[in-house]
Amino acid sequence: MKSANWTVLPLCYFAGLVDGYDIIMNGLAAPQLAVDFGISPDQMGRLFALSSLGLLLGSLGGGWCADRFGPKRTLIGSLLLFGSLSYFSSRADSVPALMITRMLTGVGIGALFPALLAIVVAVSPPASAARRATAMVSAVTMGSAFAAFTVILQPEIGWRTLFLAGGLAPLALVPLIAFLMPHIPFGKSDERPSLVSLLRHGRAANTLILWLALFCMIMVGYILINWLPTLLADMTYAKQDIGVIILWFTFASSFGVLFFAYVMREGRMKRVMAFGYAGAALGIVLVASIKGHVVAIAAAAAMLSFCQTGVQCFLYGLSPTLYPAGLRGTGSGAAVGAGRVGAIVGPLAAGQLLALGLSPAGLLFATLPIGGVSLLATLALLRRRARLVDLS
Repeated sequence: MKSANWTVLPLCYFAGLVDGYDIIMNGLAAPQLAVDFGISPDQMGRLFALSSLGLLLGSLGGGWCADRFGPKRTLIGSLLLFGSLSYFSSRADSVPALMITRMLTGVGIGALFPALLAIVVAVSPPASAARRATAMVSAVTMGSAFAAFTVILQPEIGWRTLFLAGGLAPLALVPLIAFLMPHIPFGKSDERPSLVSLLRHGRAANTLILWLALFCMIMVGYILINWLPTLLADMTYAKQDIGVIILWFTFASSFGVLFFAYVMREGRMKRVMAFGYAGAALGIVLVASIKGHVVAIAAAAAMLSFCQTGVQCFLYGLSPTLYPAGLRGTGSGAAVGAGRVGAIVGPLAAGQLLALGLSPAGLLFATLPIGGVSLLATLALLRRRARLVDLS
């Protein structure tokens, strides 16, 4: 299987790119959708939440399917599903139709990620599996950066065109994966893959701590992804300036993932993760505090995204390595699902708080204690992991 990495890993990377493109699309399209459909902040919060609900259901189902039917088949099925539904999103003519299609698009997007992680771990040496899985997540962030770059180059591009491109790209990738990617062996377990199996045989504590860390960190991340363009508009930044800031934000996330994958070694994980959380917190404070200086706030947003995304993606990359081969898809899917719950709660709560009159800066400051809980959970998980593998 090592010789197949030259085929498997590039195809996985392209799949991650189209996944990342669609993940950020709701946030980029939100200002236009608000104008075309007259969507209020509260309704927009529900749209984000429904999309994240689809991501949650997809990640749980995708992880189970990867262990039961194989990660390659699950990857192809997810591309077919969210490619088709993103196409139908581009043709939506009402708010209910838009909400339904974006939720179902989220199901397909969510199913892709655990299958992708299971494939990368299956073709990687055990010593480098977590780092490779973390590095592969940079494809998702790069796809989001490409979407933001497209909006900057073509500011007049409509939301229907954006959704249409998000549908055609995964559909075009399906035949390439079907015919070029070899069969991916996936482990069989005496246990039937399920959420309950992740809580048996001494796995409960690590599983619950991992879920808590991801729930809190992804809650913060999705508040930023979905609401940052709107928040910057409320802070009176011009559309072109917002595009530049979002570009810095999205591209920095890709480099953050690669940086964390590169520097992460056994024995230094706690220090690197503490650095990541501290950098993200400082970035939030600066973004909320800087007024009227586009370059300065773009640099602060880049630092925030670099650290926050690096932390969350390392947790994603770590998740399949905590479980035996027959449960890797289920384990990573459940971990993604825990994050998706945070992705539902975060934007929905943010929409409610903004509707009640909370300022954009106040919303950003409100994410700091949530990130603190994630930090404590992550450090606890790494301490437990170090004891299990007899490392300092």
